[in-house]
Amino acid sequence: MLEEQGIVTAVRGEQCWVQVAIRNACGQCERACVTAETTRRSYRHSTLKLDNPRALDLHPGDQVALGLAELGLLHVSVIVYLFPLISFFAGTLFGLLLAEQFESIPRDLAAGLGALVGMSLYFLRLRLSPELGNSTVKPVILRRL
Repeated sequence: MLEEQGIVTAVRGEQCWVQVAIRNACGQCERACVTAETTRRSYRHSTLKLDNPRALDLHPGDQVALGLAELGLLHVSVIVYLFPLISFFAGTLFGLLLAEQFESIPRDLAAGLGALVGMSLYFLRLRLSPELGNSTVKPVILRRL
């Protein structure tokens, strides 16, 4: 399980809000590189709304350890990286097949429009039925530090 630290900002019943400082992708140095600068400007802090199923006695300001299952991270990676590529290429192939059927449509135009339609359908499907809300992907509060 991957672990990260956060600070509880609010508690309401069995739910709490935890602020997590976002680090750069490598997290190994403090040098000014593109990754570090982009992360610093864009994300600075992220607040997560989490359940507290273990009924830990948490108060605002408490430091907690959060955990994310490796399988959940793999699941998100497939959704974010692999499925859009598959949709892109499937749309491109579909556009090329349409260009073969209707010879009045230029192949490049059909391929480009097909790729655009494929990606649009993927993002529409993701928006209407978000798998990122799956419980295996959500971080859990492991313990108070």
